[in-house]
Amino acid sequence: MSGWNFWHNFVFLLNGLVFLLIGLDLPEVVAGMREGGMSLSTATWYGLLISAVLILVRLACSYGAVMTTLFMRRFIKVADPNYYGLHVPFVLGWSGMRGVVSLAAALSIPMMTEAGVPFPERSMIIYITFVVILVTLLLQGLTLPILIERMKLPAFNDYLPEQETESIIRKGLADVSLRYLRENEVCELISDSQHLQSMVSHWMTQLEEEGQTPLYDASNELYSNILDQQRLYLYHLNKEHANINEDIVNRFIQRIDLEQERLKYE
Repeated sequence: MSGWNFWHNFVFLLNGLVFLLIGLDLPEVVAGMREGGMSLSTATWYGLLISAVLILVRLACSYGAVMTTLFMRRFIKVADPNYYGLHVPFVLGWSGMRGVVSLAAALSIPMMTEAGVPFPERSMIIYITFVVILVTLLLQGLTLPILIERMKLPAFNDYLPEQETESIIRKGLADVSLRYLRENEVCELISDSQHLQSMVSHWMTQLEEEGQTPLYDASNELYSNILDQQRLYLYHLNKEHANINEDIVNRFIQRIDLEQERLKYE
């Protein structure tokens, strides 16, 4: 879990570093744009115009996706057949802020062509991209919380309570682990591992607390294989049950990943 937090913060710092670098490089970009005969006001106008087009296109796509889903639900099973009104696609469309990916795409344009001449209008493309990012972040980013609050969107949290979800997952992990031990009939391995003995005892206790009969009959498999079965169970649970919070499932998957990494160094 601490590793996940580290990489999450690391990505956040990288995003900030990218915007810092483009800010430092902006005077050079503006100078190159002026050398190419493009005024700052004209390039800014192009950036504002493209920003408006992007916002309108995303809004249109958002409404189009909703309408397509409403139409197709007559013929096929869709993930969510409910209709939440016109506010929801508007908020989804308004959430399309540009960021580092757009900037990286602009900066990936080579400075020189294969003929050895400067790439035409490269500085203008980078500047327009910067304007689009700035407009969408400030306009859409700052107004989005107000928009969500005033539109009074319906509650989308159809997930089970967190404690109930964790109880279901723990019971399921215990069940699939003990079932795997019984079906593979490798009871000799359990006597050689005190850790496996404690884990089997823990799983049996969990099932007994839930009022179920443990499926364990003195059989076992390598602990790593058991973790693989647990991971498959979590994947299936997340795919088949829409009322299970995916974030909670991912937390359990991360614990399994860390446990398997620990086993590699024992």
